[in-house]
Amino acid sequence: MGSQLMTLVDAIRAVYDPNTNNEKRIAASQLIESAKESNEAQSLAYELISQDDLLIAHVGWNFIEHLIKFKWLELDAEVRLEVRNNCFAQMSSAQMAHAELRNAVARCVVAMIEHEWPQNWPELFDQLDQVASISTVHAQQPFTILQRLVENVVTMVTVENIARRKELNNAIGAQLPLIFQMSIRTLERCLHYSDDDWMLLARCALCLVGEVVEWASAKVLEPHLNALLRAVCAYLDKPQFSLYEYAARCLWRIASRRRAKNDENMIVLALFGDVPMRSMLASASKAASVGAENVEHYRYLKALCDVLSALGIHLSDVFRKAPPNFGMYLSAIEAFLHHPSLYLRNEAANVLVSFISHTEIREDPLFNELISRAIIALPKLIEKVGVPSDGSSQHGCYSQIDYDDDAQFMHDFIQFRDRCIRIVRYACVERHVESLCKIVEEWIRNRCIASPQSVPEVEWEAMQRYSRMVLSTCAEEGLLSEQHMHIFTELFNGVLSQVAKCTNATLINRLLSVLSSLFIVLASHPDRLTPFLVQIRRLLTEVVDDSSSDEKSMRRHCISVLLRLITTFSDAVKDQAESILDVCLSVRGFLSAMQQAACTHVLAALSNLCVNFESQCNFLASTMHDCVCYFRSSEITSAISNDAQFLSYVGFLSQAPLNNEEAQNSAFVSNRRSLRSNLSAIEGVLTQVRSVQPPAHPAFQIIRPILPTLFLLAERLNSLHEAQSISLIHPSYGPTVVDITESDRQQLISAVDPLAPCLSRILTEDPRNHARCFVSDVTDCIQSITGLLASKMANELFADVNMESWSAQLVSHIPSIPDFRLRFWIRRSWYVSIFIRAAIDWACMDE
Repeated sequence: MGSQLMTLVDAIRAVYDPNTNNEKRIAASQLIESAKESNEAQSLAYELISQDDLLIAHVGWNFIEHLIKFKWLELDAEVRLEVRNNCFAQMSSAQMAHAELRNAVARCVVAMIEHEWPQNWPELFDQLDQVASISTVHAQQPFTILQRLVENVVTMVTVENIARRKELNNAIGAQLPLIFQMSIRTLERCLHYSDDDWMLLARCALCLVGEVVEWASAKVLEPHLNALLRAVCAYLDKPQFSLYEYAARCLWRIASRRRAKNDENMIVLALFGDVPMRSMLASASKAASVGAENVEHYRYLKALCDVLSALGIHLSDVFRKAPPNFGMYLSAIEAFLHHPSLYLRNEAANVLVSFISHTEIREDPLFNELISRAIIALPKLIEKVGVPSDGSSQHGCYSQIDYDDDAQFMHDFIQFRDRCIRIVRYACVERHVESLCKIVEEWIRNRCIASPQSVPEVEWEAMQRYSRMVLSTCAEEGLLSEQHMHIFTELFNGVLSQVAKCTNATLINRLLSVLSSLFIVLASHPDRLTPFLVQIRRLLTEVVDDSSSDEKSMRRHCISVLLRLITTFSDAVKDQAESILDVCLSVRGFLSAMQQAACTHVLAALSNLCVNFESQCNFLASTMHDCVCYFRSSEITSAISNDAQFLSYVGFLSQAPLNNEEAQNSAFVSNRRSLRSNLSAIEGVLTQVRSVQPPAHPAFQIIRPILPTLFLLAERLNSLHEAQSISLIHPSYGPTVVDITESDRQQLISAVDPLAPCLSRILTEDPRNHARCFVSDVTDCIQSITGLLASKMANELFADVNMESWSAQLVSHIPSIPDFRLRFWIRRSWYVSIFIRAAIDWACMDE
């Protein structure tokens, strides 16, 4: 061994020795890199490869790969041929018994293929055949090389030269029939052996097939499809080296192809054939028989579920008539729907949604039988059980495998529940209406009215969604008969009676949700509104414990139910609008500032029932009088004139309250509450009001005097993120007062549940949390208000001479605004404003 080689070997060993200090490792790495760039790199590589030490030999192959990737075009034709022949000579050697070296050689050969094939290397496949004939281990090499080639050219598109990539793509396409034949032949042959080398060869073949089938054209794939499916399905019961999972992933790639629908029909039908379908379902049954304690079997079950889910969604794209074994397939999907694993249930629900939304599939008798059973099971299935933090149940054990935390679980659970509710909505047709209404009736009668105290929270949440979807959809579609309306009116009276005698705020909250679902009876029985309003007035005027979060939640819910009553059932209640107005006015003195703001939302919605534009304007002027006066007051205009004044007004320049009692008595906290409530009131007006004489907006002239204040407040909130403003904040709050809140973070990583119980966002006495929530809430309101101004009263707003300066205030201090806040500004405010303004400009150009 020459001195240069010895020095290089010592450097390699030093780099990979964990005991080498950092300085020596850096020096050794630099020596290796310089050797790689030297003129002797090729000869050094061959010497390194010939070493018995696998680590040294592997570095030698890295030298060769570097030479091919970065210096290939500098080499003359003879040297290139020499490198190629040496690579194939090494591929035929006994060194290839080591998987690490096989992968290193494969990278080098693929790099050469990307330069040379097919123009300068027509004999490539012949050479690969020669290598494969040496032994079972060597036979793995062609599959590994071709898989890497397809990944680089087609899947991950790492070949940068577009023309060269196109040539390689065409060349691979031309060889696809040969690749399929080679893979099928190998898979069939490996079935006759059970030792590790043959099983690893089968795995290599499955990996190559999986990489190819997803993008191969149907014309090329179809002649080999049946033989390929038989060969792949034969491995669904082979546990060695997880072959069954590789086979399932291969089938999944076939099932999830996204190409022209007409081309894919035969492929979908082939997957529904006896051999593939029976093999998949038999394997799924075996895997499902083992519980969550066997993670490998569960992972395999998920892979099979992915195959069947992709196949079902693919079927909905090409469906003409029910394929063979459709009933067997539906039984499997139904089994997955009832499995304790949320992941499996979610995939099954996805298939059922795609089927039930398909006009032809939903008429299939077998599918309707499944839906008839599913709508009975769905109320139980959409109960929120199995969070990862609770591993005591079987559901929780599966969730601990699938999810890192409860937030991830909730994302999928909300998606699953939404899909189930969509199934319920599509099932609201004549053939299922009796069953659906019976389920809702029995639950309200036997659980909600008979024994509401015994109903667990998860059941309340599930049935509230289920019953609301059934009742609202059936009413919209005109599916409810007089008998149905009589029954539901009786239930409305029963629930209202429970509300009248109930003293538990949490239970009242739940009963109000059920009443809200039963508002459909008011169209035929408007007299039921009067006793309902009596109870709402009672609940809002009774003296309660203001510190109780349940009581506050119940009051907010009463107001939100009133709002839903007006907005969703306006035709049914318009004759009693004065009674609703009387309730709102009579309870205002009993409400907190934020509850009064919510009550303003109700009054804004009531204005839509006015008979003419003038009366609507007058009604809104009265409704918004206090709010407008607040924003026109010198106290507010002075408070938002600069950063220091604003921080002083909300108390961020002073010592933070030490506890809730001190906070309740703080003038600064009172200021925050007033600002939040008045902003919320304006947001509610802009959200709820619909002009009775469009395009003129009845609220614009009322709100116009305070627009400068609102846009200046937007600028002030943006400037809070400037370093100069943060430096003014009292140390008891600290700079984190403008950081992201937990609520904002949850919005970014998970779906928002619109029917979640209304709970206080502030769950601790930490003044920093209080302050962060205040900044977040006020910013949210301003973002929403400015977006609503642009969308609801665009003509008046953009015609104002001050709009240019207001727009500048809206986008001020952008460099300092953090990404999470910037995202919400764009989505809620800037996006709406920019595009509506653009639409107005285009309209003016057309004129």
